Amino acid sequence: MVSQDKEAVISLAEKELAGLGKDKSHVFASLAKQYSECGTAKMGGDLGWLQRGTYFPSFEKVVQQTPVGSIARATTMRGLHLLLVEGERPESVVEQMHVQELAEIMQNPAALEEGIQFIDVREEWEHEEANLGPRFKLMPLSQASNWMPQVTQVLDPSKHTVCLCHHGVRSMQMSNFLVQQGFEQVSNVVGGIDAYSKNVDPSVPEY
Repeated sequence: MVSQDKEAVISLAEKELAGLGKDKSHVFASLAKQYSECGTAKMGGDLGWLQRGTYFPSFEKVVQQTPVGSIARATTMRGLHLLLVEGERPESVVEQMHVQELAEIMQNPAALEEGIQFIDVREEWEHEEANLGPRFKLMPLSQASNWMPQVTQVLDPSKHTVCLCHHGVRSMQMSNFLVQQGFEQVSNVVGGIDAYSKNVDPSVPEY
């Protein structure tokens, strides 16, 4: 993405990508790091999997009309965009998991053997105040810049991933992010650890 007065930059990038066939990813990433003014520049312009309704409508329309392996232009209120569609898949949605269901899963050895990933996105001090045990990997949302670039290496996108926070707001943000990164089954714990303490296990401290 560049400001609208820099169309020459978009044209230059288009020329460099035009003769590369379908394998444009490496060059596109290099160009994004060099020219893009978007926050994703350091990640090679990678937006992850784009969910319907999460970006500018004009941008999404162009993405939907562009074949895999092709580049296209889009214009939004933020500026001019050159996009590369690298793949497509059925749309994933975040599942809402109630605390009673979470408790059943955590007490079911067969379910745990399926390799479910449990993620806690609260702060370290919150985790010290109250937590649901060592199965939950602590990944504070406030430190996303540290783990975001490697999230598909730290976690397995093919496994069921359950996200937890205090009341279910930050975990929903994390869930949406994971879906955008291609995670196939993501669940957000409704009401968070606060609801778990109130409705399942009073021994978990409230704060």
